[in-house]
Amino acid sequence: MNRLMRFVRQLFGRATPPAPTTISGEVVPRLMKLLADAPCEAFACEDINQWADLYAEALLRGEDVSDLMPLVQKHLEICPPCAEELEALLAMMQLESQ
Repeated sequence: MNRLMRFVRQLFGRATPPAPTTISGEVVPRLMKLLADAPCEAFACEDINQWADLYAEALLRGEDVSDLMPLVQKHLEICPPCAEELEALLAMMQLESQ
């Protein structure tokens, strides 16, 4: 989580981001665009692995993961070890559902 906060701070170009009590509707699309455009290398395998189960569940439901979790998808495209772990997770989930 600290790594993500540091990354968000870098995106906004501030040493300390403002601490809003609520997030305005204008901020969310901007933040999502900044995160979507972020280089995949900015996210470590540990960061991606935190989302692997949700990503796998979405895949098994036939959802469009490129819209739901574009950073996870991009990372999996360039990181063979994470892609292999996802394949193993998917295989286990499919066996459990039978």
